Amino acid sequence: MNSPIKAAREAAGLTVRELAAAAKINKNTLCAIETGKTIPRVDTLRRIAGVLGKTLDELWP
Repeated sequence: MNSPIKAAREAAGLTVRELAAAAKINKNTLCAIETGKTIPRVDTLRRIAGVLGKTLDELWP
């Protein structure tokens, strides 16, 4: 499964640690979201989207 969040993170040149810190979430949580092991809460997804400059629809179709 190709994660839109991971693709956007890599396109932005960010590491998991950098995006997690900027979005104020745990890096393990971000990894779990990117691998599909967990479904993010809307507020978490909004923070990730804000850091990446993406809409919620772009990151969670």
